[in-house]
Amino acid sequence: MVVSALDHATGQRVAIKKITPFEHQCFCQRTLREIKILSRFRHENIINIQEVMRAVSFDQMKDIYIVQCLMECDLYKLLRHQR
Repeated sequence: MVVSALDHATGQRVAIKKITPFEHQCFCQRTLREIKILSRFRHENIINIQEVMRAVSFDQMKDIYIVQCLMECDLYKLLRHQR
């Protein structure tokens, strides 16, 4: 699930992606891979990760939240309009 939110520190709109990766080991690996890859990329056409939020303790950790820049449209809409 992805939601739009206001970053009170910067005043900018951000996208917050909620991930629940702990249901299966495959989901954990996929989430870790996504975070590692997006954290390393620095390119104008790739949305970078601003912050990764998680629970304070491992016992409480059920979800991970990835904060990114909010885009005006999604990839599906962009590709559909270019046809």
